[in-house]
Amino acid sequence: MTSYHAVVGRGGVKEGTKIGLIGIGGLGSVGNQIAAQKGAKVYVASRKAEAREKALKNGAYKASENILDFKDEGLEVIVDFAGAGKTTAEALEAVAPGGKVVVVGMSSLETTINTGSLILKENSVLGSVGGTAHDIKDVLDMMKEGKLHIETSEVTFNEVPEGLDRLKEGKVSGRLVMTNK
Repeated sequence: MTSYHAVVGRGGVKEGTKIGLIGIGGLGSVGNQIAAQKGAKVYVASRKAEAREKALKNGAYKASENILDFKDEGLEVIVDFAGAGKTTAEALEAVAPGGKVVVVGMSSLETTINTGSLILKENSVLGSVGGTAHDIKDVLDMMKEGKLHIETSEVTFNEVPEGLDRLKEGKVSGRLVMTNK
């Protein structure tokens, strides 16, 4: 739901949209699938080669380590799932004039942006959190139709501390889910 809300709800992505995604972890990988299913042309940026390869297999058009590599591609929307300060500033530099940057990730709660780019390109920076009941319905429909697969790693209640350590170390693929087993 969080990825859907950022990509479709806040980003307004539809067929033909050129979208950039920063951070292809749990949320970003879902966002990649959603954007591709909506018919968007998806450009992904991740420091991890494995994440970039996976994104290409799941519908991304191009992948790179840095969103600035797509500065001349005319990206209408960039969703920053990392939110690492620098990534948000780079998204604003890479997005096309009149475009929007949607910030989801909270790796850093502060960033410095080039207000010249913001003003002269007439861009928008939006926040996105959670989603709506409609977003949930659309995500469940996509999953039911086999158009969306959310990779999960399960842990029991007693394994939560170790799971959180793996998450901090970047060793969790997909979403970390606690089960009641």
